[in-house]
Amino acid sequence: MTTKATPATSSKSHPTNAGSGTVLDKSLTDPIQANLKSKGIAMGTFRVLVKKDQGPVPSLQDLTTWVKQQMEKPDAQMTALLNPAQWPAGVTPNIPFDYIPDGCYARAQMMIARIMKEQFPGQTYTGAKIFMMGDLSARNDSYFPQGVRWGWHVVPLVKVTDGNTTRLVAVDPSLDPNNPVMSPEDWAAKIDHSSPTDPAFASTPPNIDLVDDTVYYPLNGAAEPKQTFDKNTPSAIQTCISYTQALLAMGKATPATAFAPPATAAMAAATATAAEPPLATHHKVSSALATVDPKTNVVHLHNSPTLAKATPAQAATLAKLKGKPVHVWVSHQINPATGYHDIAKIAPAS
Repeated sequence: MTTKATPATSSKSHPTNAGSGTVLDKSLTDPIQANLKSKGIAMGTFRVLVKKDQGPVPSLQDLTTWVKQQMEKPDAQMTALLNPAQWPAGVTPNIPFDYIPDGCYARAQMMIARIMKEQFPGQTYTGAKIFMMGDLSARNDSYFPQGVRWGWHVVPLVKVTDGNTTRLVAVDPSLDPNNPVMSPEDWAAKIDHSSPTDPAFASTPPNIDLVDDTVYYPLNGAAEPKQTFDKNTPSAIQTCISYTQALLAMGKATPATAFAPPATAAMAAATATAAEPPLATHHKVSSALATVDPKTNVVHLHNSPTLAKATPAQAATLAKLKGKPVHVWVSHQINPATGYHDIAKIAPAS
């Protein structure tokens, strides 16, 4: 949903992406690669700027405690942009960790901004992210017990001390709110990738990319333009606002929030028009590129991890729009008959 104001980016500039593919601290990444390989998961791109001797880093225990606190903390950047009329009384928006069909890229961006500000204050710390690509599925027992389907997933990767060792951990409150900080290997194991049905992934194992924090969407084997971390923050804020609204429209609330069902129903009704599916059932993805597998009609959206399945007519529409930006309305829930998310509407992006 569009807001009236444009979010201001942070005054802190993060290093631009060098695109060199160099890992500056292999002592942290080599163990991850070996453990993932033993689980049949390939390690792809190395573009992580995890520098040695950056200064103090948080302990595993302290970071875990802090992340759990963030799960119930209102987000100041989101709150500053809100029109109070759009929200039920008493609702304070937070990063929508509970909305797992989409938005992982925005949640990762917002969490890294908090991590760098509060866990590495005053340091020239460069954040990192871990991407997993494949025919993936996951579930959130509280909100999406039937599961969701992804083509990729991304979360922050953070340097911590654990006893006498220093290592990297994945931060993912959406995947496991009770244990939101875990090793990259344990994180990958929590994402189901055992039975790919999409031919695009059936013959290849899932792949892990470790990248620096300037990368917003998957690399897909191609170098991205040089950019700064802050460039992606406005988009991340808007995405988090949109998916917080989706949770409310669905009748779902973040753990720290109580809301009135009548207000939620009214907001959902207000978003439903003849031209656009209701927010209570679908989310809108504006993607720079959409591709359709000709054998299965599974749709891959460059700007979204959600894997959807098109009808033959929808596949024909996307074929006509091949290579062009599109708007696609995708169901929150998967269709049990297909195992993928449904598409309600497709429109060319203006």
